[in-house]
Amino acid sequence: MSNFKPILFTLSLGTLLGLGFILFSIPEAKRFLENAGIYYPSISWIDTSTETDALAAGTLYKKTKVNSKVKDTPALRLSNDIKLQQRIQYTPVDLSDSAVKRIDSLHAKIKYLYFSPKSDQFESFFARLNNASKQSVRIWYYGDSQVEGDRITREVRTVFQKRFGGYGMGFVPLSNPASYIDLELGKQGDWKKYNCFQHRKKTSDFGPSGLVFIPANNAGQKWNYIQFKVLKSLKYKQLSLQCNADTLHQVEWKLNKDSAWKKVSRVKAQRKIHAYLIGDSALYGSLQIRCKGSQLKVYGLNFEGSPSGIYLDNFGIRGHSGDGLKAISNELLRNVSIDQQAGLVIFHYGNNMVPYLKLDPKSEKWAKDIFRSVFRKYRKNCPDLSFLVIGPGDMGFQKGENAESYVSCSHLNSWMKDVAMEEGMAYFDFYQMIRDAGGILSWRSKHIASLDGHLAPQGQRIFAKELTTEILSAFEAFKIRTGE
Repeated sequence: MSNFKPILFTLSLGTLLGLGFILFSIPEAKRFLENAGIYYPSISWIDTSTETDALAAGTLYKKTKVNSKVKDTPALRLSNDIKLQQRIQYTPVDLSDSAVKRIDSLHAKIKYLYFSPKSDQFESFFARLNNASKQSVRIWYYGDSQVEGDRITREVRTVFQKRFGGYGMGFVPLSNPASYIDLELGKQGDWKKYNCFQHRKKTSDFGPSGLVFIPANNAGQKWNYIQFKVLKSLKYKQLSLQCNADTLHQVEWKLNKDSAWKKVSRVKAQRKIHAYLIGDSALYGSLQIRCKGSQLKVYGLNFEGSPSGIYLDNFGIRGHSGDGLKAISNELLRNVSIDQQAGLVIFHYGNNMVPYLKLDPKSEKWAKDIFRSVFRKYRKNCPDLSFLVIGPGDMGFQKGENAESYVSCSHLNSWMKDVAMEEGMAYFDFYQMIRDAGGILSWRSKHIASLDGHLAPQGQRIFAKELTTEILSAFEAFKIRTGE
């Protein structure tokens, strides 16, 4: 009987492997098992193909011996995502020596952008960028006061729109404590502003930005006014008022120089958001919008341009560390991300945690749990999007007559990067970028950042240039690998 034990073992092992192959060939079963932490090696994972073949498939494995010509950079820490390759349906190409050298030169530009072994390497986003001339591609940029008032995002948006087309500012809240370059927002006394950071126990009706505006005195027949000024520097085509789709509204508008109010007759209806179109073309100068109805819930303004190209929405909330995003409806995120053709979500947080962090295991667990829960929420509800996490830059504080950098910056940066890698998201090491350029004390002396880490206009341009250069370098390498 003992002679049959090896045979029985082999048969049992083969049966288990075969069962695993069958289960993982079913997308729903594969997704369920992987979410539970159970993985099954794909054919390409155990393949003994050359490094050139791996490059051609858009894949450089962590355990694969990389071509000696290609230097180790963050961009090389990529994953093998066969499911994604099937979804975007590109055909890998054989790479010539010149193509490998070109990829090498592109990777050399990537110093601070890291890809998780579980991430899609931005490939779903890059595939959409390839079609940006035919359709719009939206980027949601979440953050705190570092990006509030279109700080940083204005520079990032400009680079992407110059490269891929499109124009328009995208989302703007009804009011903001920070000032804009292209807009003048009023205080909007008729409205009470709720955000997912401070008011999550008072309402759950937040829009995708994490904001909602509800009339301060919500009498059903009372007009509620919105006043703002659009400067000539803002290039756009169509202004709309974004509202919750479940509430009924009567919306009118006029320029301050007009005597009569104009009724909104065109409404762009989506599953969770209705966009009330203000006028037929771009409007400039001082404007007023008024609306009334039952249970009004307004998300903000949207300045749209062409039907193709890039939109980048600024979703900044002062004082926020990201945990409030858990209060946004899962159903709303799912539907709006599809309706708006979102391609990339950026999370830029950490600065508000740095001054209060203790450097102990309890604090590490607390911080990691916050980001892990947020990242998983978006991963689950927006599965076809790419994700990028940007950690805290360097920050300092005054100690007597001297200024010092927070030690906790380095620790939080490491913790956030760990979670991003674990959850299959890319990570941009903003902290190391500033440290390599002299640190926050040097940046402050050059007047490109304040001691608390907020970037001056020149600092915003420096950051945006580095971020977009690295993303676009990865995009160009993607096109070479995939023959796009």
